[in-house]
Amino acid sequence: MSEVYKAKWILPANEEVLENKALVVKDGKILDIIDDTNIEGYFNGEEYEFYDYGNSILTPGFINMHTHLQYSDIPTYKPNNHEAIIKRFLLTLRKIFYVRYMPPEKFMNRMINLFKEYACWSKKDKVKSFKKGLEMSIVSGTTTLAQVSAEKEFIDILNNIPLKTYIFIELFSDSEKSSKKAFRKLKKQVHKFLIRKKENTFLGMAPHSLYGVHKRLWRVIAKFSRKHHALLQTSLGECQDELDWLKYGHSDVDLFHKFIGFQNMKPDKTGLTPVEYLQEFDAMRDNFIAVHVNQLYDEELETLANLGASVVHCPRSNQYFHKKTANIFNLMKYFPGKVALGTDSLISNSDLSILNEAKYIRNRKKGISDLQYLDMMTINAAKILKLDDRVGSIEKGKDADFLVFKLENGETHENLFDKEFPDYVFSSGEVVAKHKNLLLKLN
Repeated sequence: MSEVYKAKWILPANEEVLENKALVVKDGKILDIIDDTNIEGYFNGEEYEFYDYGNSILTPGFINMHTHLQYSDIPTYKPNNHEAIIKRFLLTLRKIFYVRYMPPEKFMNRMINLFKEYACWSKKDKVKSFKKGLEMSIVSGTTTLAQVSAEKEFIDILNNIPLKTYIFIELFSDSEKSSKKAFRKLKKQVHKFLIRKKENTFLGMAPHSLYGVHKRLWRVIAKFSRKHHALLQTSLGECQDELDWLKYGHSDVDLFHKFIGFQNMKPDKTGLTPVEYLQEFDAMRDNFIAVHVNQLYDEELETLANLGASVVHCPRSNQYFHKKTANIFNLMKYFPGKVALGTDSLISNSDLSILNEAKYIRNRKKGISDLQYLDMMTINAAKILKLDDRVGSIEKGKDADFLVFKLENGETHENLFDKEFPDYVFSSGEVVAKHKNLLLKLN
C-alpha cells in the first residue's frame, strides 16, 4: 500500500520550492509528487495511507559528510589552570584594546589527549559512545552520514538500520615498512567489509592527514582508490602545525608523532603548501574529498578544484579548534555544487546537527540563500558521495529519506532555519525519529 504525505511546502533541493503538494511513497521509495487537490483522482479508488502535516515543510534528509561518532562520550576539551589563566588574560586584553585575534590552544595537545583517552576504552565503551553519536545525528535529521573510523564493531550497527552510511577507514603510517603493513591490513578490512555489508552501507578510505600518513602509503592508496573507484577523504590544510611541518620539516606535529610512536616522520620535501605536497602523490581526482581546508589560500583552492576534488566545510569545529574557518564564498566560487557540510565530532562541537552547522555560517555570512545552504546539506553531499541516484533530493525513484518541520501560523518555508529539530525523520519510508526521540533500535 502507498503512503501519502501532504505538506504546505516541499523543498526538494536544487534550489526549488514546491507549494501545496503531496509526496507519494511506496516500498520505501518516492513514487511521485502530486498536487494535493488531486490525491483521490491519482489513486482512482486504490487504497492508501494518508498523512496530512498541514502547514509544514518537507526537506530531503540531511547528510553529514564528516564525523567521528565514536568520540561522542569523550569530554569536550577543557584547558588546564595555566591555560585558563592565560586565556582569561587575553580575553581581558581583548575587551580593553578591542583585540580581534585570539590564538587557539595547541591543537596537537588536544589530539594527543583524544587518542590517549580513547585508547583506554573497552570495546563496550566505544560502541556505547558510537551509539550515542548516532542517535544524536538521527534525531537532528541526518539520514546519510560519512563516518571516519577503523573499528569493525560499528559496521554491524550501521548494517541494521535504514540510514545510508559511508565508513571511511582511517589510515596511519610513518615509514615504508608500516605503509606496507597498513595496506595489507586495509585490503583484509575491505574484503571482510564487502562480505558483511548490506545495500545501505558503503566503504571509502581516509588517510588521516599529510602528516599522519607516509608518502609510500599515500601513493599506494591513491592508486588503489582510482582502480576501484573508491572515495578518498582526508583532512587537508586544517591547522597551522600542518603548514609549519610541511614548510620547515618540524612543528608541534612532532609531539603527536612521538605520542603515537612514529619514528622520524618527515615530509618528503619542505617548503611546500598542503596542495603542492599532495600533488606529489597524484591523489586528487574526482573521487577525492578534502575536509576542513581552512588554512588554504585561494590559489590552493583553485588548484584543488581544477583537479576535480570536492570539499567538506566543518565551520564550528574549525572555529573551536583553530579560531579560523574557511571562507564559504571562496568555497562556493571554486567548488560550485561540490561544497558540503560536516560536524566533525563532539570533542570540537556542541552537537551533531547539520542544520545547526548551516545556521552557524548563515548567522555570520550574508548573501547566500537558504536554498543554497539546504543544497550543501543534501544534494551537494549526495553527489560527492556518488549516492545522488538514491538520496539528496525529493525526486521520483529515490529513497524516501525526508524530514518534516511543523510551522507555526503565518510561517512559511522561509522559516526553516528558525527550527531546532525536525518533527519527523523518515529513512527509506520508515519513521526513525519523532519529536527528538529515536524510534530505531541500535543493536
